[in-house]
Amino acid sequence: MVTPREISRTAAYSLAEVVALASKGAVWYAGPRVGTTTEELDLTPEAVNECIASLQSWQFDRSIRYEGTKAWLDVYIVRSYSCPVGVKDLYIKFKLLGGRLTLYVCSFHEEGQYPDDE
Repeated sequence: MVTPREISRTAAYSLAEVVALASKGAVWYAGPRVGTTTEELDLTPEAVNECIASLQSWQFDRSIRYEGTKAWLDVYIVRSYSCPVGVKDLYIKFKLLGGRLTLYVCSFHEEGQYPDDE
């Protein structure tokens, strides 16, 4: 299990900017597990973008920074009743890259599916 070095209760990134990037499809997956998990949830890339674009400030959980990294990762918990694509509760973790031109999704899965990630 990777332990965060720091936790903040304030979002590191502008939600308006995140929503705008997701709305125009400027979303990248951090690794194969994110893509595999979205496929397991039967979500297309467009559905993932729609879910991220529908994030609300009250869904923010925390911002974390891991040992040996500089970037903060914002974490949102999306309850099934508030997600437009009709899935179970989701854990979404992301950061912005490249001068804030790209939303880099590090985790996107059912809440509790990967306890080490949370």
